[in-house]
Amino acid sequence: MANNHYRVLRLFRLTALFFAAFVLVLQAGIAQAKQNKHKHRGRHGRLGTIIELREGLIEGFEDENDTWSWQGIPYAKPPVGNRRWKAPKSPKPWKGILETKELSSECSQFNINGDFLGSEDCLYLNVWRPATQERDLPVYVWIHGGGNSTGSASYPQSYGNKLAAKANMVVVTINYRLGPMGWFIHESIEDDDPLNSSGNYGTLDIIKSLKWVKKNIADFGGNPRNVTIAGESAGGYNVMSLIISPAAAGLFHKAVSQSGAVTVTSVEDGKINADTAIANIIADDPEADPEDFDEPHEQPDLACYLKNKSAQDIFSAYPAGSGGMLAQFKYIFTDGTVIHSDGAAALENPDNYNQVPIILSNTKEEAKAFITARYGQIPDFLYQLLATIMSQNMRNNSVDSIAAVMSVHESQPDIYAFQLDYGAYNPDGFNAWPTQVESPPDSGNFKNLAIMLGAGHALDVPFFFNNWIYFGGTGPFTEENRPGFEALSEDMITYLATFTRTGEPQNPEEIQWLPWSNDEAGPKRILFDADNVDSIIEMSYE
Repeated sequence: MANNHYRVLRLFRLTALFFAAFVLVLQAGIAQAKQNKHKHRGRHGRLGTIIELREGLIEGFEDENDTWSWQGIPYAKPPVGNRRWKAPKSPKPWKGILETKELSSECSQFNINGDFLGSEDCLYLNVWRPATQERDLPVYVWIHGGGNSTGSASYPQSYGNKLAAKANMVVVTINYRLGPMGWFIHESIEDDDPLNSSGNYGTLDIIKSLKWVKKNIADFGGNPRNVTIAGESAGGYNVMSLIISPAAAGLFHKAVSQSGAVTVTSVEDGKINADTAIANIIADDPEADPEDFDEPHEQPDLACYLKNKSAQDIFSAYPAGSGGMLAQFKYIFTDGTVIHSDGAAALENPDNYNQVPIILSNTKEEAKAFITARYGQIPDFLYQLLATIMSQNMRNNSVDSIAAVMSVHESQPDIYAFQLDYGAYNPDGFNAWPTQVESPPDSGNFKNLAIMLGAGHALDVPFFFNNWIYFGGTGPFTEENRPGFEALSEDMITYLATFTRTGEPQNPEEIQWLPWSNDEAGPKRILFDADNVDSIIEMSYE
């Protein structure tokens, strides 16, 4: 009986061990199946939230609007320590699965309140795409604005899920070094590598992100042979800088410059600007003696000194501008390696710049965003007149002068232009913005938003991203005018989506968008507007 009892007990233990092992194997199989459901390994695997990059696996998440999102993907090593003021390098490989589910920190900068925030460890990008198995989607790389000294790819106005869904494309938003962390040229930090000596570190970051896209975007279902770069304000300046960048050749195939311009600085002026900043840094440091760095042989000591100063100390060497931007700050240097040495004049020779189909744009009342402090200080008619004259000059710099030069070349693909009229003040007709708003409520202080804000700078960004945020708030977007601005957004995104696919912005439900013509009576730009009900779109020959 004892032997039989021992045999039964042994059999029970073996059965329990077998069952436990079976459960572990089953659990592992279920976990692997779940992972495989979202995994994409190689060009022909299933797309999902887990992506295998060359540096390692990343895991995103299912975002709203039936999209997948990956946020905070490192595209370069952190530019800290000895990598400050150096060309960006590829990130180190990692083990396991890197979770890319949160937007990264902004790059070092002052905000609108004068607070210093962000981090030098900021070279990350974000990707959105429709949650489908479709491949070879066009790729749209967004370069944020902010005077190249403020801004972020993490700001809610450029959150890319709606654009990715509505345009059926892969949307990439990028961080790049800002202010003197991104653009700083001086003898003390030069070395034998012309990239490191160019001073154009923010530009090189953008180029590095495009190289990352070329290498990796097929794993997200994007087409690396169909990349559109786009940006607004300083982002538009950066788009134009890539147009005249030998180092960016072949990395993009279409371009959109919204309220941009060819804004460059000579190497000589850049170094003078750096000298002034360095003098300010030393003057504000009670432990530094200006005479310690006077001689040429002391330049290495100066470089070490600068690299050991905090980013805030270096930013503080420049006067504060509006909206957190830096005043008297120079950027995009014509070094001849990263940026063509001819600067804007490079556009006069088609062999000197990267020829791609391009959209150039402005808003009708650009200048209002920069003169709102004068609202209420001068009569309304004078405020409107000032905004009109300044905005016309901005349109010439952003669109007309560039289009006129580039379209002369037979080899240059078509150039398209648009103007956003939505919100512009119309004294004799419909106004999208309220003309009498009490701000703050019960104050008796009434504002005419149609005059004060109008069709101001950066107003086109909400229309393309379908995120109704303007300068940090919902502003004048209301439920009353929602049908009109939503309809206009849908139409503008349709034009943009076809441009990313074909190089020709069209919308089958709307009028034909004609390319720019230098003929006096030829087409110039499409005008985007809306009332409270629907979009209003027409071609302008002026």
